[in-house]
Amino acid sequence: MEVWLNTLDKIQKNPIIVSKDRKMQKVYRRLKKIASSDSDVLLIGEDGTFKDVFAKAIHSLSHRKDKPFLIIKLSSLSVDLLEDYMFGDDMKRIKREANGGTIYFDDILFLDSKLQAKLYEFIINERSNGVNNINSMIDIRFIFSTDEKKADLFGSNQIDLKLEEIFIPPLRERKDDIISLAEYFMESITKRYEIEPKNLSKDAKEYIKKYNWPGNLRELEDTIKKAVLLTSSSIITKKDLILNEFEFLSIKEFFEKKLGGYLNRMVEIGKGELYETVMSEVEKALITIVLEATNYCQTKTARTLGINRNTLRTKIKEYKIMQ
Repeated sequence: MEVWLNTLDKIQKNPIIVSKDRKMQKVYRRLKKIASSDSDVLLIGEDGTFKDVFAKAIHSLSHRKDKPFLIIKLSSLSVDLLEDYMFGDDMKRIKREANGGTIYFDDILFLDSKLQAKLYEFIINERSNGVNNINSMIDIRFIFSTDEKKADLFGSNQIDLKLEEIFIPPLRERKDDIISLAEYFMESITKRYEIEPKNLSKDAKEYIKKYNWPGNLRELEDTIKKAVLLTSSSIITKKDLILNEFEFLSIKEFFEKKLGGYLNRMVEIGKGELYETVMSEVEKALITIVLEATNYCQTKTARTLGINRNTLRTKIKEYKIMQ
């Protein structure tokens, strides 16, 4: 979601940040308070909550608003190149360009503990050098983001950095905002593609309010975009929305729907090893799906699955999953 919130008016009219939901109103008040300080910030929220929009809002509400705002998407860098990029000539250039402004590190936990420690030393050294020598002073605010609630960022050094944390709720906890957000995305998309304005029907509104939105704001935006671009009518109905029907099913119902026929045949045959066969296939499929969703990033895949990377590597080898 490309949103540049460079004025207070634009921020106050943006439903991604300014909300009817009490929890989000509390987030906005905290965001404004932190923006007025010079504290570094850690944004915590699930994938798809548009943490970059909140980072831009913090920058735009601060005294740095007329200075550069640079984004470093760590997940887009290969693991092999990360260290060279972070602590080589590229970072020296970025440091000069961002002076007086803000650097936003997206998905900071993509850095392992070793690189996090180096980044901590880099920040501390730059600031202490500036205190000792005004000519070498680098004035930068750092904003980091992660999708883990209990992120152990910089280990015990997090206290030294005095990071201010902002928790961004998932979309499923912002039910009162879903319609206004959908209409905001719809208006933005029709303007971008120069399409006649469209509206949501009553059944479409009821449908998107019931859906759980595991992909959060990004999934909502993608869903609305598909509907706007593929629907010729000025009214978007329930059938125009491409949603995952299985989101409404329990795990038991999901397996009954997808595996029922296969399981019945296995029971009739009476062949043993049903549990082992089914569980192995499910595990292999799950790992493959998550690998594809994360562009085969093993760190993100392991984090999403809730297993460690060594276990993931063992499973990839065991199931001969191609990468």
